[in-house]
Amino acid sequence: MDNFIDYYKILGVSRNATKLEIKKSYRKLVKIHHPDIGGTNEKFIPIQNAYDLLYSDSRRDNYNKIYDFVYNQNERTNNSNEDQSHNRQSNENSYTSKKSKEDSRNYNNNKSQDRSNKSENEELFKRKSSYGSSNRWRIIAVFSSVLCVILIIILSTQLSFLNDQKSLVHDEALSTENSLVNEDINIKEEIYTHLEESVILEEAFAEQQEPLILLEEEEARLYEEIINSSINELDAAIEKAKEAIMLTDERESMVKIETQSIDAAKLEFDKIEPLIQDIENVAARRKAEDMYNVMQERYDAYYMLNEVYHESILQDRKLYELLLKEDLTEQELTNQVDNVNSQYDTVTDFNRLFNEKTDNYNYLKSQFYELTSLPRSEY
Repeated sequence: MDNFIDYYKILGVSRNATKLEIKKSYRKLVKIHHPDIGGTNEKFIPIQNAYDLLYSDSRRDNYNKIYDFVYNQNERTNNSNEDQSHNRQSNENSYTSKKSKEDSRNYNNNKSQDRSNKSENEELFKRKSSYGSSNRWRIIAVFSSVLCVILIIILSTQLSFLNDQKSLVHDEALSTENSLVNEDINIKEEIYTHLEESVILEEAFAEQQEPLILLEEEEARLYEEIINSSINELDAAIEKAKEAIMLTDERESMVKIETQSIDAAKLEFDKIEPLIQDIENVAARRKAEDMYNVMQERYDAYYMLNEVYHESILQDRKLYELLLKEDLTEQELTNQVDNVNSQYDTVTDFNRLFNEKTDNYNYLKSQFYELTSLPRSEY
């Protein structure tokens, strides 16, 4: 009986606990004793074994038969001990009363035979005492034999059960993290769906990048041609300035499209925040938190980039409009060119920050996918 493992006691639940109560108690103990959060295998493995056995209907039914047999046997043993103790006490009280009456009768009938009767009574007491002692030892011997048989039955059942569990204990000790991944796979798949949907929603943003670069290069070419125009080419320079202004309008339209794409992707991505805390695997949960925070920094970097880029478009347009002025001074032109160059330096800085956050996010995302065995994708 000492070798019997009470899995209900390990999980802190009753014999009639529901599967939901068993699962809640298991999760509570995992958060305290799991090796990833400061616990030890010595504490965690029995908890894992108890949960695996009691959560399985078939295995729990087999275990309950052993459980009920052991605890019913304990009750019968305790009751038997109490009955035997009570019987011994009654026998001793009866014997004492009988002896007292016999001694009194012998004393009153014949005082002269007192010494002889006393000797006979002592001999009778010795015979009765010896007989009672022999009876008790027989009871103890029978009880010990029955107890040994019960122990043999229990140990045989336990050995059979432990042999089934031996390989499971070894595997579970080495792969507790994988078992937790399987436990909350639905949560991770839902996170994966939102992440991949946000990538799809950013495709419109990605599609605007190459056309924007081509428009910027075309504007730069027109600007060089305007600046290098001679007096005789004034009319052509004016037309080129008007064309450059139209290109800035096209760029603004493209930026609006990419901003709408980012806004939609962010709304989809933000849906993973409440799901992250439900991830059981500690390493995967922390990686998901890091990934989420870096992505928010990426969105912040984009909105700052969008703001300064929009300002740069306004400065470019102002430059082209100045080129249309008949009374344009060299100082006005120089000041505006300086404004355009300064704005482009700011755009370059925020663009670099945005790209760094994108690379950092893709790295964290790939690590999260490795921990959760999910397929990879990148922005």
